[in-house]
Amino acid sequence: MIFNVHAGHAATGQGASGAVGILNESDENRRIKEDLIYALRSEGHTVYDCTVDSGTQAGVLNGIVKKCNAHNVDLDISIHFNSGRNDYAGNGSIGGSEVWIYPNGGAETYAYKVCQALQGLGFTNRGVKTSKDLYFLAKTNAKAILIEVCFVDDKDDANLYNSLGTSKIASAIASAITGQTVQQSASQQQVTPTPIVQTATPQPKYCVATAKGWLPEVTGKEDYAGIEGQKIYKFMASGVGSYQVHCGGRWLPAISGYDKNNSATGWAGDGKNPIDAIYTDIGYMRVSTTSSSGYLDTVHNHNDYAGIYGKPIDKVQLWF
Repeated sequence: MIFNVHAGHAATGQGASGAVGILNESDENRRIKEDLIYALRSEGHTVYDCTVDSGTQAGVLNGIVKKCNAHNVDLDISIHFNSGRNDYAGNGSIGGSEVWIYPNGGAETYAYKVCQALQGLGFTNRGVKTSKDLYFLAKTNAKAILIEVCFVDDKDDANLYNSLGTSKIASAIASAITGQTVQQSASQQQVTPTPIVQTATPQPKYCVATAKGWLPEVTGKEDYAGIEGQKIYKFMASGVGSYQVHCGGRWLPAISGYDKNNSATGWAGDGKNPIDAIYTDIGYMRVSTTSSSGYLDTVHNHNDYAGIYGKPIDKVQLWF
């Protein structure tokens, strides 16, 4: 299957960001988005990240729809968090989850399954709701669902959300939308999310150097390489085929080595100009820049590079 996935709203501090309470919508929907993309891709599905990180409300919505409609997909998925409970002390009642769809837009079954999957994790099932006024649902070409995971201003919701973790929640959503079709009507289906089992593929190893020298090696998505706010001048990776970096206004030759002591073939960079873009033959990558408040879009690197020309990178994540 082919999916578009995005986090609703701009990133925190970058314009029309989301609701803030005990949880921060713009932060948490990006974490769910990343784990959902990872879960779907791990099962062999094609996924496009259509998140827009900065802009006005209209600008972000227009950008998301433009990105979504550029791809021919089976389903568009928007990740949001709700607000309005104002229960910061906690009253023992979980506000829960809901999924919005366009009336008769064809996404009803997906929406019911997601609601039931989140209910299976402990969230109150607030049901499937319809709207003709939500811009994303009205303007996208494909079937579309808008998931409100839980309430940012309800302590009970936040406690459950934090205890589960984003990976478990994202895996439940992924199982719901890709699982075996049940022959009952959608409203009668009882769906038990099937855990998504990650493959045992060895994860890539990678390392970066700032102006102060090489930092510790990182494996896969266990951490990130870099220090927030500090420019990266050298990069090396193992298990990704060849890799290249862009610095000083040009792409440097491809490197396949992994040796911080070998300046000729062991790492990429010129050691003088900060790196602003990275390309690898294999793997998924995301980076942040010294001028961004969060990660840029995840790229599948044999199709694209990670970074923005002229904006030095400060953090890198690379995984399979």
